[in-house]
Amino acid sequence: MIRELNKRVSANGQFVIEELPADPEWTRRFERVGRNMDWWNEHAMEHEVFKRYRGRFLAVSEGELFVADSAEEVERLALEKHPDDVPFIHYIPREKTYRIYALAPPHFYEIRTAR
Repeated sequence: MIRELNKRVSANGQFVIEELPADPEWTRRFERVGRNMDWWNEHAMEHEVFKRYRGRFLAVSEGELFVADSAEEVERLALEKHPDDVPFIHYIPREKTYRIYALAPPHFYEIRTAR
């Protein structure tokens, strides 16, 4: 079960996490976008999206791929066809670059000097 958490800082500066009942509509929407993201992860390579759609926005909705020049346009296209779904939207950068999404803290690395 997915639980919604309300995070806040109390008056004395302590961090407080309050568990609230899950909102069924939020849970439904979260599951739908998760299903669309799973489709993306399983099918993006076979559709060659990283070669064909550089510099464009893509949306996946109900197992269907939509392509447009802006996030607003691709979302509109997806919702026009599947109004009850929550599309997964992704931008493919124009140029292929390498990105680092996470690094271990510096103390994880052993620093060696060249001799």
